Amino acid sequence: MIARLASGEMIPEPDQYGPYVWALICEPRLPALHEPRPNRAVADLLNGDAARLFGITPTCDKAAMRLCVAALWMYHDCLDEAHDIVQRDDSRIAALLHGMIHTRDGDYANARLWRRRAGRFPFFGRLSEAACEVAWDLPGIDTARPLGFGEGWDGERFVDICRDSLHSDEPDQVTCRQAMLLEWRLAFDYCYRQATGLI
Repeated sequence: MIARLASGEMIPEPDQYGPYVWALICEPRLPALHEPRPNRAVADLLNGDAARLFGITPTCDKAAMRLCVAALWMYHDCLDEAHDIVQRDDSRIAALLHGMIHTRDGDYANARLWRRRAGRFPFFGRLSEAACEVAWDLPGIDTARPLGFGEGWDGERFVDICRDSLHSDEPDQVTCRQAMLLEWRLAFDYCYRQATGLI
């Protein structure tokens, strides 16, 4: 998985979030397209004390910390648990996570709606560049152009690409799944930085 982009920008690595989070995300999991396979073995850790999980002080942003937990549920394809958390939060980043969940579960109309509500984020430039690099690394792929765009990430268009990839070749599906993982990594990092006061 990409760590440094051609532009020199970095994609966050799992080991920067502390030992408990690292244990949850150290093994790369490509998100499923439309048919998630939940890993509920993580339930004990994710249902526990979130402050302990992240090793941060009680003065952190508790709403952002809950969204980090939602993102971790999502990482393990436990979309119902993630959805229960994000639907109770009216922030823009919760709307983005909400749209990401519905992109994965195949509710594409809702995925586009929530992504539209979320708007743009500072990390979309990195996401667009990284997704384009991933796409070009796969042989015979025609998805790179719409993923890269040039102006930045277009989440609503990405929903359509994911939907269409279900009826196309395996490389398109792999590219969409890798782009989903990149989007997850950057959205999780954004939530984590909010929770810890870094942004």
